Amino acid sequence: MSDLTTYKLLDAVARFGSVRKAAAQASITPSALNRRILAIEEEYGTPLFERTSLGLRPNTAGELVLMHIRRQFADLEKVKSQIADLSGVRLGTIRLAGSPAVLPTYFPTKIQSYLQRFPGVDFKVYETFKDEAEAMLKRYEVDIAVVLEPQSSPDIMLLGTLNQVVNVVLDENHPLASQDWVSLADCADFPLAIPGENTIMHDVLQRISLATQVDLVSSIQCSNLFFIVECIRGSETVSFRLMTPGTTPMLPLGLVARPLSHPQARTILKLIQLKGRTLSVAASRFVEHIAPDFDA
Repeated sequence: MSDLTTYKLLDAVARFGSVRKAAAQASITPSALNRRILAIEEEYGTPLFERTSLGLRPNTAGELVLMHIRRQFADLEKVKSQIADLSGVRLGTIRLAGSPAVLPTYFPTKIQSYLQRFPGVDFKVYETFKDEAEAMLKRYEVDIAVVLEPQSSPDIMLLGTLNQVVNVVLDENHPLASQDWVSLADCADFPLAIPGENTIMHDVLQRISLATQVDLVSSIQCSNLFFIVECIRGSETVSFRLMTPGTTPMLPLGLVARPLSHPQARTILKLIQLKGRTLSVAASRFVEHIAPDFDA
């Protein structure tokens, strides 16, 4: 049976879609890595990758092997975490996924407060779009996900929900900054920076646009919130961000937020994991750490 190192290399090839990139990460030569792939394919008696002009892609047999590999990795991480917990030292890796609208606004403070209690834990955080997080959970690539309106799947377990409202984000000297509430028609009079079409936030804005019959013509379209911030600062450009009702928005210096005045200017943040999967101690404790923010 192939050793764990070879399995890790196989997983890296699948993630990168390239022997060269996976070999560079593992600090071995591409030829040596290719020999390992051929050896494991010979062991299983079938090719595991489709070799195309764009690189290597797992075929059906490869996907089955990769699922087995990732389950093994997850089980090993769980055992390591349980052993560490026996000694009173919380260790382990927590892998989580989040929507672009969530990562900069929700996770940083939660991760920092958790690390203050358990500094031996490390986090791997992935940005995902729409239903990508569910696919990552099913492939054992992440432990939990906090996403906006993910597609419903019988394989996914909902751990909790958190209401989110759409706020208009603008420079503190913007003409709309003096208003307590801002309508979509108000925003349409200014240049707009809108999240990309691959985001739930974009879908929410389109629903409001249809309901109000106000066309949203973007001057800038991008899913990177840090880029959007720099486009807003010192200008009349208007953008949008989801925030938790009743909380004080944490915004970069010089920016302000005003609620968008429409009943559909809201969505739900969902905390999810793969149904039937037992999380590591570290991941389970992190879920407990953030669970009070969510409605069960």
